[in-house]
Amino acid sequence: MNHSFIKKWGTFIAACVLYFAVCIFLYVIQYRIYGDVVQTPLIYVTVLPAVFLAAWLIQGGYPKPEEPEDETLLQESGIYVEVPQNTKKHWHRPFEGFARRWQEDMTTGQKANFIFSVLILTAATIFMFYALITNPYMLMIYFYFATLAILGIFSLYEPKGRKKLSVLACVSFCVFFLVTFLYLQIASPMSVDSAARLLESQGYERVTYNKAIESETTLPLIFDHEPEQISENSGKLGYYLFAMEKDGVYMGAAVSVVDKNIIAAEPADNSSGLNFYMTFD
Repeated sequence: MNHSFIKKWGTFIAACVLYFAVCIFLYVIQYRIYGDVVQTPLIYVTVLPAVFLAAWLIQGGYPKPEEPEDETLLQESGIYVEVPQNTKKHWHRPFEGFARRWQEDMTTGQKANFIFSVLILTAATIFMFYALITNPYMLMIYFYFATLAILGIFSLYEPKGRKKLSVLACVSFCVFFLVTFLYLQIASPMSVDSAARLLESQGYERVTYNKAIESETTLPLIFDHEPEQISENSGKLGYYLFAMEKDGVYMGAAVSVVDKNIIAAEPADNSSGLNFYMTFD
């Protein structure tokens, strides 16, 4: 592969590879929690990364044009400055290093891109902290946002050594992966198969996994009575809902992913919320 191709497209390709690595990571973690059931909403793996990638490309992450630019015009415009490096011409934007700030001499487009990127990164940061505080289940999601934020750094800062950012991205990815994996090992969440076996051991038949819910506030809407045995940790990774049968009666049950106990089980009659939230054969 020729050097010019790598120089023009290398960073872009690296960003795409990192994005796909994150997607694979998310599905691996979800498989660890929910078995073969995938819970990630489509927006997390399509719309949001597209927005981040668009911001990154607009800000100057895109490859240089194939045609050589007029160096004199570029220097006069102030967009690029020539930096001698090993007797070869090497171009950098004037806002280099980790101190890029708002400047009045920026063009309207540069100002718009700067504001857009700052808003995206700020929103991602707020979301990460919100997810951490409200629901540790979102660990996999705010890890995803953190990785996207690394791509956002490309749009706001351009250090002389891009290798530093590559190292930062790789190290951050490994650290978040390790933290998430260790969290799941410590939390030791219950798998779907284990939850089904727990119900079968209690005498329930035709146990069928239905769906997973992430908030205990939904439980009173599904079951007629306030579910019991809900601990402080119970809602961290949510609940599995199962359809089952006992003595010829269709029933529904909720099993805590973290506490690994049955917190609700009742028949599904016509007035029950189970009929609206679950599917029975």
